[in-house]
Amino acid sequence: GISRSAPFKPPTALNRDVSLCLTFFSDVCLIQDMQLRRMTGSAKLSHGLYHLEQPVDTSQPKHFSAATSQDFDVWHFRLGHVSHSKVPLLKNLCLDIDTNSSIPCDTCHFARQKRLPFPSSTSVAQQSFELIHVDIWGPNPIPSYDGFKYFLTIVDDFTRMTWLILLPAKSDARPKLQAFCSYVERQFQTTVKRIRSDQGREFEMTEFFNRTGILHELSCVETPQQNSRVERKHQHILAVARALKFQSNLSPSFWSDCVKHSVFLINRVPTIVLGNQTPFQKLYNKPPDLSDLKVFGCLCFASTLANHRSKFDSRARKGVFLGFQPGMKGYKIYDLLTHDIFVSRDVQFYEHVFPFKDQSQNQNQTSPYANPIDPT
Repeated sequence: GISRSAPFKPPTALNRDVSLCLTFFSDVCLIQDMQLRRMTGSAKLSHGLYHLEQPVDTSQPKHFSAATSQDFDVWHFRLGHVSHSKVPLLKNLCLDIDTNSSIPCDTCHFARQKRLPFPSSTSVAQQSFELIHVDIWGPNPIPSYDGFKYFLTIVDDFTRMTWLILLPAKSDARPKLQAFCSYVERQFQTTVKRIRSDQGREFEMTEFFNRTGILHELSCVETPQQNSRVERKHQHILAVARALKFQSNLSPSFWSDCVKHSVFLINRVPTIVLGNQTPFQKLYNKPPDLSDLKVFGCLCFASTLANHRSKFDSRARKGVFLGFQPGMKGYKIYDLLTHDIFVSRDVQFYEHVFPFKDQSQNQNQTSPYANPIDPT
């Protein structure tokens, strides 16, 4: 066998018993099993030697239904560094996860310096959208690459389902909140009954509240405890977003993708507050489908469109996974060559390889990823 810390063997020795394909880049080697047609390992270049980051596994793949049986470490990354205490709850989502994890996670320590207090399990509301909590976070010192500085957070009190809406300015919160109320009415055949917020002027919508009959509840000045549901949610979102940021080493201008994907994950992770259900399941009465979930910030290759290429053009675009695009069935990808962002459904992922990850151990090597470039 090949130990995790052993120097990488030459291709002739590694291929003696199994049929493997090795693809070398400037600072990483990807190992693929040609018979199983899947990635079985990766190795990073350090001081002239390739060191395995993931043990080579040539066992037959297990049946894939809602999700595949994999090590907890992979799902730990996919779900935004979910804690080990959540593992028994994840089994309720039909995830066959090996709970034995021997790899310490530095990212968790960097992102979660202190544990958040467990939220109260009591709910004021008795049904979905009877009460929603809203608040604005920002401004972020560094605007996102797509021009956002704030985000509006909406939390349903009954289901704990969370929506995050990016904003270029605080004043944009008013029309976005009104549009959300219309969305609830059209998609869930119900209406928002009460909205609880602080006394920010961006939530002053007297004419709208009078016309729709929605009650606007205000928290007292400098008493965020009265709207603690959304205050705690902000802490939770930012903790997961930090984990995604440290895990991927993306440029700070990608913070908008980090917080959006954080909410996507939070809505799909079980919580004891909801009796070990997920917010998604509480709202839609069905468990979330995690079969397409991949590790945020990992390396991927998206197939190019046949009508946009010649016989000698590349068949794939090399990129980084940034989450999912709402309203589109596909993966959101950052192109490492053109610095464009696009959506594709035909993508191959390498979930243990992070193109923007810190290359400090390769100080003597020149890496094209040493200085991430913001998309324009």
